[in-house]
Amino acid sequence: WIGFLMEVELLDTLWVLLSAILVAFMQPGFTALEAGQTRAKNSISTAIKNISDFLIAFMIFITFGASLMLGTSNYGWFGWDELFFYDVSFSQIVFILFQAMFASTAVTIISGAIAERTRYPTYLLIAIWVSLVVYPIQAHWIWNEAGWLAQMGFVDFAGSTVVHSVGGWAALAAIMIIGPRLGRFELKNGFEKSNLALSALGIFFIWLGWIGFNGGSMLALNHETGFVILNTLIAGSLGGITGLVYSRYAFGYYDVSSIMHGILAGLVCITASAHITQPLDAIFIGILGYFSYEFGRYVLIRFKMDDAIDAVPVHLFAGVSGTLAVAFFYPADQIAHQLGVQLIGVLSVGFYAFTVSYVFLKIASRFIRLRASDAEEIIGMNIS
Repeated sequence: WIGFLMEVELLDTLWVLLSAILVAFMQPGFTALEAGQTRAKNSISTAIKNISDFLIAFMIFITFGASLMLGTSNYGWFGWDELFFYDVSFSQIVFILFQAMFASTAVTIISGAIAERTRYPTYLLIAIWVSLVVYPIQAHWIWNEAGWLAQMGFVDFAGSTVVHSVGGWAALAAIMIIGPRLGRFELKNGFEKSNLALSALGIFFIWLGWIGFNGGSMLALNHETGFVILNTLIAGSLGGITGLVYSRYAFGYYDVSSIMHGILAGLVCITASAHITQPLDAIFIGILGYFSYEFGRYVLIRFKMDDAIDAVPVHLFAGVSGTLAVAFFYPADQIAHQLGVQLIGVLSVGFYAFTVSYVFLKIASRFIRLRASDAEEIIGMNIS
C-alpha cells in the first residue's frame, strides 16, 4: 500500500508538472493574439514585452512572490518564509513552478491592453510592480488557507479573480493613466488588425494552456479532474458560439474577434467554478462570459478608454461575473451568504489591485515618461 500511494503521489505530481507546461503555452498564445490584434508596426514590441514579462514574473515569484503568497501567514494579509523554502521535495518545487505560471499570466494580460503607445521601460516597471506587490499579496488572501478571504469561505478555484480580474484591474489602471492611442476614437471601427489568422492560432494555444490552468488546479489526476477539463472546454466553446451568433445578428456578419474573445471570456468565467459545476451549468457560464465581455467592451468605449485587444472586458468583466456565479452552485439556503462572501472578495481584490497600480503609475509618471511620443507612436513601436 505504501508503494501504491507513492506511485499515486508521483502521478499527481507529474500531472501538475505537465499542467505547468501547458499553462506556459499560454504565453506564446497571448503573444500571437496580441500581435495579430494590433498593427504590424508594433509586432516586435508586442513580442519582446511578452517575453520580458514572463522572465520578470517568473523570477520574482520563485524568489519573493512564493513566500509572500504561500509562506507563513501574518494575520491573513501576507505570508513570509525564507527564500526557496519550497525546495524540500519534488512535489513542492513542481507546485511552485505551477503557481509561477499563474503569476506570469496575470502580468501578461496588461501587455495587450496598453499596446501600441506604451514605452518598453514603462511596461517593465509595471511587470515588476504587479509581480512583486499586487499579485502575490491578494493571492495570499485567497489561496493561502490562512488568508483572510480564504477564512471567510471565498471560492475562486483556479483564478477568475486571483489571476484574471487582477490582471484586468491593473490593466484598467494603466489604461486610465497612459491614455488612448492617437486617433483611436476618431475612427468608427478602430484600427485595422494586422493578422487575425495569427490571433486565431494564439487562441488555440491559450485554450490548450487552459486545460492545464484549470485541470492542474485539482493538483491530482482523477475523475474530478476530467470533469473540470470537460467543463472548461464546454464553457470556452459556448462563449465562442455565442460570439458567433450574436455578431451575426448584431453586426450583420460573423465577426472573428467576437468569436475569439467569446472563447476567452467563457474560459475566464468558468475558471472560478469549474470544480463544482456540471456540464449543463458550464453551457450557461460560457454564455454569461460572452455577454460580460460585451458589456465590458461597451463600458470602455462609452468612457473612451482604449484597450488595444479587449483584455479588460475579457479578463476583468468575465472574471468578476464568473466569481460571483460561484454562489449559485451552492444549496439554495446558502446562496445569499456565499454571494455576499464572493462580493466582498471581488470588491476587496479589485480595490487593492486597481488602487495600488493606479497610485504607483501616477507617482511614476512624475519621474519618467510612461507613453511614447506622438512621433514614436506614429512610426510604430518596432522602430521607436
